[in-house]
Parts: sequence; C-alpha cells; structure tokens
Amino acid sequence: MSKPDTRQSPNRWLGPAVAIALVGAVIFLLCGGSTIVVIAWALTDIPMVCAWLIAGAGYGQLVVRPRDTLLGWVTKASVGIGAMGLLFHVMGLAGLLGRISVITIVAGGMVIAIVKFFLCHGLPARDAVSKHGLEARATGHTWIAWLVLSLPLGIAIVCASIAPGLLWNPLDPHPYDVMSYHLQVPREWYDAGRIIPLTHNAFSFFPMLMETHYLAAMHVMGGPWRGMYVCQFVSVAHGALAVLAVAGVLLEMKVSRATAWSGAVMTAGVPWTLMLSTVCYVESGVMLYTALAAGWAIIAMRDGKGFWLAGACAGLACGMKYTVLAMTLAPICGALLSIGLIRRQKSWMRGAVQIGIVAIVIAAPWFIRNAVWTGNPVFPLMTGAFDRAHFTEAQVDRYAAAHRPPAAEAGAGQRLSAGWSRTIADPQFGYLLLPVTAIAGALMIKRRDPGAAALIGIIAMMAGVWLFATHVAPRFITPLIPLAAILICLAAMHAPRAGRIAVIAVAALQLSIGMKWLLRELQGPLEFAKFGLFHADYLSLGEPPDITQARAAGQTVALIGESQAFYYVLPSRQLIYRSVFDVNIPPGVSTEDGWLGESVESLRARGIHVVINRDELERLSRTYRHLGQNR
Repeated sequence: MSKPDTRQSPNRWLGPAVAIALVGAVIFLLCGGSTIVVIAWALTDIPMVCAWLIAGAGYGQLVVRPRDTLLGWVTKASVGIGAMGLLFHVMGLAGLLGRISVITIVAGGMVIAIVKFFLCHGLPARDAVSKHGLEARATGHTWIAWLVLSLPLGIAIVCASIAPGLLWNPLDPHPYDVMSYHLQVPREWYDAGRIIPLTHNAFSFFPMLMETHYLAAMHVMGGPWRGMYVCQFVSVAHGALAVLAVAGVLLEMKVSRATAWSGAVMTAGVPWTLMLSTVCYVESGVMLYTALAAGWAIIAMRDGKGFWLAGACAGLACGMKYTVLAMTLAPICGALLSIGLIRRQKSWMRGAVQIGIVAIVIAAPWFIRNAVWTGNPVFPLMTGAFDRAHFTEAQVDRYAAAHRPPAAEAGAGQRLSAGWSRTIADPQFGYLLLPVTAIAGALMIKRRDPGAAALIGIIAMMAGVWLFATHVAPRFITPLIPLAAILICLAAMHAPRAGRIAVIAVAALQLSIGMKWLLRELQGPLEFAKFGLFHADYLSLGEPPDITQARAAGQTVALIGESQAFYYVLPSRQLIYRSVFDVNIPPGVSTEDGWLGESVESLRARGIHVVINRDELERLSRTYRHLGQNR
C-alpha cells in the first residue's frame, strides 16, 4: 500500500497570507502616516494576547474533550481562558497575583497546549495539524471567509490602538464606564497588590471575570497605563472567538461551510460586535460564552452529551455580568425545560437542570466573595432580601431607580416602542439582522425542529427579559446577536441551494451596511487619533498643569462630580473619588460639600487638591436621585 502524500501544497498558506495582507491594507487606509506606529505596537500586543489564547487552549484541553473541530478548539480556548480568569481572581483575593505568577500561569498553559497538540499523539507538526483538522486551506469557503473577515479585523486592530476613553463618545459603548470601573477597578487592585472591596466604587462588587484579565495584563506590562492596550486586545480576542463560535456551532450542526461562515460574517458585520470588542467592556465575553452555552445546549439535545459544557460556558458568562443570570442562563434552562415538557423528553429537562447547577457552581466564586465582603452575594442587587452593606437607604433607592424603566416607558406599548427604536431601528444593530431573524424564526417553527425551537425560545426569552425587566439599554441585548445569526443559518439549511444563496446575500449586505455606518462614525476619532493618539499615554495627551504639579509634589487629588478616575495618572493612594452610587449627601449639605463626605473647604485645608467638575455635577443631579443641590 502506498504511503499518503504529506507534501505541503505551495498554496496551503496562501489564504492566511492574503488575509494578513488585507488586514495591513485596511490599517493603512485608516491610519495613513500612523500605520507604522499601529502595526509596530500591534506586533507587541497581539502576540501577548495570542499567548493568552494558546494558554487557554492548553488548560481547556485538561477539562474539555469535545471533537477536534473548530467549535471544539474555540470551546477549549474559551473555557481555558475562563478558568485562568477564575484562578487570577482567587490568587488576587489572596494577594498572590503579580507579574511572575501571571507569566507562570500563561507559560504553563502554553506548554500544555504545545505538548498535547504536537507530542501527545507522536506525530510530526505537519501531521498533527492535519489530524486536528486545523490545516490552513487556500481554497473554498474558509479561504473566502478569511478574506472577508479581514475588514472588521483590520478595523478592530486600529480601534484597539486608540487610547481608552477616546472612542465611540457620545455613543454607547460610552468611555465613561471604561474609565470609571472597567479599567479603574483593576487599576486600584493593581496598586493595592490584591483584590479588595472598594466602598467608594460599587462596581467593584460586580462579577469581574473579564476585569481579572485586565488586571493580569496590567501586572504583565508593569502598570495600568502600560497594560491598557493589551486589555483592549483581550476584548478584541473575545469578540473574535465569538465570531468563530458561530461558525463552529453551525458546522457542528452539519450546516454547509458556506452557510456557517456566512453566519460568522453576519455576526462580525453588526456594528455592536466590533464596537464592544474594541473597548474594555465585558460584552464581547458575554457574547462569546452565550453563543457557546446556547450552541452546546442545542447540540446536546441530539445525543444527551455536553449539557455540562453548556452549563460551564453559561457560568463563565455569569461571571462577566449580573444580568446574564436572567438574560442567558434562565432563557437557556427555561427553553430546554419547556421543549422537554412539550416533547416529553426527560433527558432535555435533566439537561436544563444540569446546565443550571454547573453554571451556578462556576459562577459561585463571585457570589461567595460578595457574601464575605458584604453579607449579600449579589450586592448591590437584592438589598431588600439580603444585606445592603455600606449603602444607605438613599443609595439603595438611587441604584434601583437607575436600573428601572423610566416612568415614560412603564407601559407595554411604550416598552415595545422603545425596544423597536433601540434594536431594529438602531444602526448599531445593522438594520438587517434582527428582521431576518424574525423571518427565520417563523420558518423554523413550521419545521418542528426541537433544536431550532429551543433556540427560538432562548431568543424570545432573552428579548422578553430585556424588554420588561430592564431599562432597555441596547447594549444589554447584544448577546442575542450570535444566536440570531445561528438561527438564520439553520433556517437556510432546509433549502440547500436557495437558502445558501440567501444567507450569503444577507451576510454580504449586513457587512456592507454595518461597516459603512461604522466607518462613518470612525472618521472623527481617526482624524483626531492621527495627531499622536495611537498607543498614546495620558501624560502625552496634555494633562492639566495642576494635576502635574500635584503628582510631582506627592499631593492628594480629590475629584468631585468626576468618576472617570482612570484619566488621572496618579498612585491610587493619591486619588480620592466616588462613583455616583457611592455618594451619600446629608440633608442640608450641598452636592459639592457632600460628595466625598467632607466639605471642599476642609479638604483644601488639609492640603488636598480639589477638582470640581460642575457640568458633570449638574448632569448627575438631574439624572440620579438623592444628590442634593449644587451651590
């Protein structure tokens, strides 16, 4: 018997090479003379994030053994990264997280990945790659997908190279959250040398799986402002994995390659996906783990295997954001229970219970931490049922009111109208994806496919929770984007030729609409960034002279009406501030004098430099309750 030909085709790596060249071309077209700066720093930041991903894949192989397919490898990397985040969290609480420990953890995962990938099967590198189904093909639909996805990837690299806080303003994702807690809380933990409760920043009590990666990046890079660009590329990596997860789930469900990769392009073509992936938010991670959790739940309905994996991914999603409990975990479990009851399939109902148990166990470290810190596992939520910790009644009311639907949107009609204007009519959702999802759902209901029915149920429950149990912030419903793309592609599977053509057309149109709108919104920030804001630090952006003097003199700076503390390049011990939810204004005291619990005159008498943002004080006093009166 003749030996198989293992010679590499000269065109084997043509696809990736052309895709990389296109990414470079996109960067050049957007950055012009700043291209060298962007690429030079990207060649530093991106390899570090790749090391993160490889380490995640290494650790993921120890606990996850799905098929060696695209979905399998995305799952291994994602679960491994999530496990690393939980380890960073525990070590941070113990005061053991530092540069050496983070590098050791990442290096250990990389060694495991390399050993298991190449040596465990006793194969040379080329055959190992082929065995795992990861060979780079220069022909076919995967090749085309690489080329198409190079456009959003190039844009993402450029956006992630712009200094945090300077992108997307005044749109959501607004930089306010990044500068006040997504980066600020890890910055304070870095300075403290451990993860501690911050009673002046209520957001430190949130689940912060993504922020533990930001903290680890700060340790590796030697400081918060040195690590902030790696943090942004960590977010990009989660968004990229979410796009790959869509294709992986569809391929696992025997959808054609053209249709599967069209689903990935659809997901990447929605502006929200790229916008959230290029800033230090958590939604790119929520999208990733929601796609994996729902995907594995539907796949497990076929053979009864993998429910625990869906639960693990749902638990990691819960570690990103409190709302995921109601908007990802509950819909997945609820959909499986409902379909199981209707079809009298006890295995699906048991699967729903299994998903719920595993998810809660994976998310438990965040609840346990909060219970120890405050007596309330979900602080600052549910303060009526649990302890309200350091919050006063006024602060509890302020927080609850800020997250309730406004009075003008209390009725069902107003809610539906708000939902329409903030999703289907919102350009950030790309106009096309959600209407086509509704059509696909209607078509799939007639097919009586249990997996599709479960997916429709998950999407419907997510939308219902968002519409009637939240303040209808558009960003909160973005985890639905990858699920919508999966549903559209599943509907196309039942009309092989016409469906494939329709899906490719939808993907191409969605990408065109989304990127056209996105590039228009980027014009202003890009022109601004070309004046030295690519990979800039805040000191070079023109720091106010009084802050420069205060830092040089070792003087403490107090911020009143200003929560975006990450802008201030000072040691945390020299900075006093409060988030709007941590302000407690006594009766009869002005907002300025009550903001920090000490009058402005008293602060200045103690030699503290006071910065008062009166415009922000005015805005916050109009927006939030119990903030007193300005002078």
